[in-house]
Amino acid sequence: MGFLYCFIPTGKKYWLNHMLGLERMLELRGPAAHCAPGPHHIFQQVRRMLIFAYFNISRPSVLARAEWKSIPWMMVQYKAPDDDLFDFPADCTTLRAERDSILKGEADSSDVKTQERRTVCWRR
Repeated sequence: MGFLYCFIPTGKKYWLNHMLGLERMLELRGPAAHCAPGPHHIFQQVRRMLIFAYFNISRPSVLARAEWKSIPWMMVQYKAPDDDLFDFPADCTTLRAERDSILKGEADSSDVKTQERRTVCWRR
């Protein structure tokens, strides 16, 4: 259904709900379930949509975890450059969520790192 909403959008909310559900299914199966060629190819395509969805809602994606950046490629000969490239935006979902939390004032302001991050965020 997530693919269908890319071509026939019925509303932002519905597409995001499907992306959240899709990521939850991936998470429940675990990264090792996506090593074989068939599931791995589907994982690669879905991964891109999920990363953009999580940018949209400013929440960290499970795809930012280290195991999701390595285990699905264990049975593949090599990790393609565009796969490496998508590791960076996956990490950025976590950074964006932290940034938004800081800007909303939800983070613990007594933490030195939080203060430094807040300063950097306000400069931009």
